Amino acid sequence: MNRRILILASLLISCGSVVAHPDARESLQEIDKQLVGNPLDVSLLVAKAAVLRGVEELDAASKTLDEAERLAPASPEVALGRAQLLLACDNDRGARMMADAIVRAHPRFPNGWEFLASLQQKAGETDGAIDSLRKHLAFSERFHADDFTACARLLETRAKPGDREEAVRILDDGIAKLGCMTGLHIMAANLEVSLGRHDAALGHYDALAARYRPRPEWAVARAGILLQANRPKDAAAAFDAAIAMLDALPPARREGPEVVKLRASLVTQREAALQK
Repeated sequence: MNRRILILASLLISCGSVVAHPDARESLQEIDKQLVGNPLDVSLLVAKAAVLRGVEELDAASKTLDEAERLAPASPEVALGRAQLLLACDNDRGARMMADAIVRAHPRFPNGWEFLASLQQKAGETDGAIDSLRKHLAFSERFHADDFTACARLLETRAKPGDREEAVRILDDGIAKLGCMTGLHIMAANLEVSLGRHDAALGHYDALAARYRPRPEWAVARAGILLQANRPKDAAAAFDAAIAMLDALPPARREGPEVVKLRASLVTQREAALQK
């Protein structure tokens, strides 16, 4: 199977419903072309069913899964495709029963846990959804930033003792696995601020600036953290850094009304910080 189709298949068997896309027909044609040379490839059939489900050709999706099931009756990918199809047909109860059966039969199948978590979250079962997402992360070999932010967000919302600390740990794990991801760092920084761990929060913005070069918005965020940490002089210096970056913009951007307004606001905030 070529790399593009392998990636497509892995994406389409994940938990979310597939959104109809303008190139869905192109995807179907490409999958069908691959199936000519690989007629026994179950992952390709599951991917095809997912695309068909996304364009609401549910009968065709079901028939494609029938074909996949004949080839691999015990495949968790095929079972997940069935569960997703039930959900697309508004059979939430059937989808949930099948999701529960999938994770019982295949407890190390990460996409099964991810799908179950989505159903649990929809049903308001926050504790169960968190547990399922933790298992999804534990058994996955490929990751996306959303895998980590979804679990961290649920922990933050649940807000039991230790949940925010656990959310930070999960985000840090995501950074370790995926590298310097802006969304992960910013979410972790916000959680660190809520825990009063200001130096740790600043560290996330320092990591972003080191990887991607400093940005005015990150300097402003640092200033806000420093003010909360009762370090007004350092906050003023961070405002100065943001102002300097705005002043370094090309004239056409620097003189735009939004930038002019932002600069004036930052100057005011810098002066206020120095008065503290």
